[in-house]
Amino acid sequence: MSVSKVSGETIIAAFGGGYALQGSLSTTDFDPASTTSYYGGDALTDTASTTAQSRRVYIPKTGTIKFCYGFFFNGVGQATSSLGTLSINVNNGAYTTIGTTVHFATTSIYSNILLSIAVTQGDYIELKWQCPLYPPSKVLCEFVVYIE
Repeated sequence: MSVSKVSGETIIAAFGGGYALQGSLSTTDFDPASTTSYYGGDALTDTASTTAQSRRVYIPKTGTIKFCYGFFFNGVGQATSSLGTLSINVNNGAYTTIGTTVHFATTSIYSNILLSIAVTQGDYIELKWQCPLYPPSKVLCEFVVYIE
């Protein structure tokens, strides 16, 4: 936790010392296939991957994952109640759900601000998006993971 003074008042920063990691599913838009799992992490490729452990993001400093946001831009949103799910795992372990949502509009957000996932320097994370039954098209996705 960091401490600073403003006009003689002591202020304690609630989130001092944390850091964020960013990633994506691909560097270009893509048309996902119905109910297919896509794996996200680093931006090594311009195509989305359907292979687990292919998009690792390595942890530079030991800490706890506190929250994650996944932002999807859908070039063509789908008017359906079909749900997609975004999840995260550490070192190819069990997946923790970030959220589920429909892709009604051109933007969709998955989020979980109540995470408490321990990570150690050298571990890796990977995100998995389970595409809805009726997928959007021209998808771009980025995510941010906050570690404290």
